[in-house]
Amino acid sequence: MGYEYLYGHARCMSGAAEVSGRHGLEYTTLFDPGVSLDLDVDTDNNGYINTEANKPRMKWEETNEAQIGKPITYFGPNSPHPEFPSSARYIPLRLTASSELTNGMFSLDWTANLQVEWDEWMLVSGQKYPLSQGEGEDAVLWVMATGATGAAQVNARFWENESAAEPLLVDTVLFAIQDNASHLTDWVIPNEWTIDDETAKTPMPVDGNALGPQKEWTGNNYNRYNKGDAYTKAPISGAFTLAFDVEFDQRLVQPDNGSPYEYTPDGDSRKLGFVANSGIKIGPRVEDPLTDTDTRPEVAILDVVKWVNLAPGGITYFNQESAWNGACPRVAYALGQYYANEPLNKLMSAVVYGGDYAKMADAGHQQPTDWQDYYQILASNYSRMNSFATYENNEYVGSSFRMRVSYSGNSLVVQLAACGTTDWSSVEEVYRDDAFVAPAGSYLSLQSHWGSGVRFSNIMLQ
Repeated sequence: MGYEYLYGHARCMSGAAEVSGRHGLEYTTLFDPGVSLDLDVDTDNNGYINTEANKPRMKWEETNEAQIGKPITYFGPNSPHPEFPSSARYIPLRLTASSELTNGMFSLDWTANLQVEWDEWMLVSGQKYPLSQGEGEDAVLWVMATGATGAAQVNARFWENESAAEPLLVDTVLFAIQDNASHLTDWVIPNEWTIDDETAKTPMPVDGNALGPQKEWTGNNYNRYNKGDAYTKAPISGAFTLAFDVEFDQRLVQPDNGSPYEYTPDGDSRKLGFVANSGIKIGPRVEDPLTDTDTRPEVAILDVVKWVNLAPGGITYFNQESAWNGACPRVAYALGQYYANEPLNKLMSAVVYGGDYAKMADAGHQQPTDWQDYYQILASNYSRMNSFATYENNEYVGSSFRMRVSYSGNSLVVQLAACGTTDWSSVEEVYRDDAFVAPAGSYLSLQSHWGSGVRFSNIMLQ
C-alpha cells in the first residue's frame, strides 16, 4: 500500500482502491503495469479512451495524440454549467505510470488556455509531485478550456528526483479548442463537437477506422449532461421559429460486426438509422441520462437517402411485402442477417421521431394499414429528401437543405426547402401538429447522435 501526494494532500491507496470523484467517474492510483509514463486522451474522438483491450486503436491514439487535437469547447469566462455537474465542462485525461517509475517525481504542465484538475484538486502546472510506491492502475485527470485561441497541449514528465534539471520521460497530448464564446453564442456547444465560425458539427471520429458509439452521449460517464446535445442558452418562451441549414457527413456509421474491443451500444446491433442522424428536441434539459428519462419530442433529421440505398435496388426494393415486417423495413446486411427492426416513423426526416402518421404530409395525413401504405409513405419521404441530394457518377455523395421548425403556442410545423430559402409562405408543410404543447421550461437542443456527422449552419432563432 502506498501514498499519493497531490497538491499537498496525501491519500492512502492500494491497487484495488476506488474512489468516486467529482466528475462521476471512478479512479484508482497512478500506476499501471506498463513500461512508461503515459498520457492518453480520446484523440480519435470516438467517445472513449482506448485501452489495452483494443491494442490497434490504442496504438493509433498513442501515435497521433501529439499531432491531432481532441476537440474541447471554450464556453467563455462564465461557464453555462455553473449549477450542473462540472463534467459538462471537462474532458477526461488518463495518466498511467509503470511500477518501475516509483521513487521518482512526475509533473504535468499545460498551455495557458487549459486547466487540469485531479478530482477536487487544482493541479499546479509544472510542479513536481512524488510518485508512490506499490502497484496500482490509472489516474483520471480532467481538462477544461480556459481560452479561445492558440495551440493547446498537456505534457506529463517523469523526473529522477526533485532537483533534476531534465525529465527522463515526456508524453504530450494535443487539444483543438472550439470557440463557443465568440461563435454560436445563443447556443451551448458541448465538448467533442466542432465549431467552424458559425457552423457546428456533431461529434465525429477523426479516423475512418474509429467506430465509436452510435448514441447520444459517450456512455463512459463524461459529457453526459443533456446527453451531449447542444442547446439554447435561454429557455424558449411561447412561440418560436428555428431555421437552419443541414449538411450530412457521408461516412456510413455502423458497429464493428461484433468485435468486443470497440464500445458500441445495443449489443453491437446494426441499425438502418445509424447514418447521419440528429434532431431538434423540445423540452427541459436532461441533467443525467443515467437517471432521468428523456421524453422530449424530437423533429428528426436523418439521411433517408443513405439508409434506403443500403437495400439492393434502393427505393424499389421496398415495393414488396417481403421488405416489411409490419411497420419496420426489413433489409439484410449479410446473408440471413438483418438490420434491427425500427418502425418507419423513426426512420423518416422532418417529422417528429416516432410521431403520428396522421400529422405527416408523406402519409397523406392518414394512418397506414398495410405494407403498401408504408411503402408509399417511405417513397414520398425518400423523394422529398432525394430532391436535396448530390450525385457524382450516379453515386450519392451527400445532401444539404434548410429546415424550418415553427411553434405558434399550439401548433408545431416543420418545413424543408433549399439552402438559402427565406420566404416560407409557399413551402409545403412536411409535418403539422395542431395540438402540440411545448413542455414547461423547454430548451431547444440539437441532438448529438455520436459519430453520425451532421453539420448545422446559418442558424436563425426567433
